[in-house]
Amino acid sequence: MQIIRHAFKDPSDATEIWLLFANQTEDDILLRNELEQLAVQYPTKFHLWFTVDRAPPGWKYSEGFVSEEMIREHLPSPGNDVLILLCVSTRVDSFSILGPSNMTTYRTVWPHISGVAEI
Repeated sequence: MQIIRHAFKDPSDATEIWLLFANQTEDDILLRNELEQLAVQYPTKFHLWFTVDRAPPGWKYSEGFVSEEMIREHLPSPGNDVLILLCVSTRVDSFSILGPSNMTTYRTVWPHISGVAEI
C-alpha cells in the first residue's frame, strides 16, 4: 500500500500499477475499501482485480486460483518498461498458483515476471 500511495502522490508521475489480489474469501481481503477507493480515484493509474477461492453470490471479480488467463486479462503485457512482481505465501500448494513454487518455473511460464517474494 505504501508503494501505491507514494506513486500517486506526485501528479506528474505516470506510473501505472496493476494489482491482482488473491484470497480465500471476500472477508480475507486486506485493505479492500482503501484499494477500491484508490481504483476509483486513479482509474487510469491503478488497475485492481480480485480473485477468491469461494466467491459470494453477485461477486464481480474472479473466482478461483490465479491462472494464466487471469494474468493475461488483468496484468499488463510484457515490455521493457513493465515490472511484474509476485508475492506468494510459502504455504501455497505447488499447483495452486503458477505451478511449482520456484523462480525457475515462474520465469519459464511467464518470463516477464521480474521477481517473486515468498512470505
